[in-house]
Amino acid sequence: MHDIQKKITTRKGSKTKQILPLIIKGGEDLRQDLFVSQVINIFLSIFKKEKLPIFLQPLNVLSTGRGGIMETIIDTTNLMKINKVDYTQFDGYSSSTLYIEPEIDTSNLAQSSLRNYFIFKYGDGSEEFEKAVSNFVSSLAGYSLLCYLF
Repeated sequence: MHDIQKKITTRKGSKTKQILPLIIKGGEDLRQDLFVSQVINIFLSIFKKEKLPIFLQPLNVLSTGRGGIMETIIDTTNLMKINKVDYTQFDGYSSSTLYIEPEIDTSNLAQSSLRNYFIFKYGDGSEEFEKAVSNFVSSLAGYSLLCYLF
């Protein structure tokens, strides 16, 4: 259902290495992050047990008291960046085009939407587009339930 790649595979010579993208934090207490990750894991196991089509992405967190290590999710874009760009102006560009943030025209911010971003990235009405929308909805449902309960 969801194809999220957690590891980057590299090949050097005849050796294959798995590289896990991480953030190392110092001077921050990651115990809350660790707790939230554990809660997400519990809810994910409940959703799977009940065979609900709800998606959550737990992250590995190692809290060391005054710092720690957090796993990151690769190949993502945050909503702030999506909302800054009018993706309708890229009509005809492929999603493989290098991303260069255009000058922000605040008069066109109404054109900045998640739907326009999905159309830009996956193509309107394509199978990839439908899968991305379905994944977003099942993820939104899962995190909405978590937020409501906590």
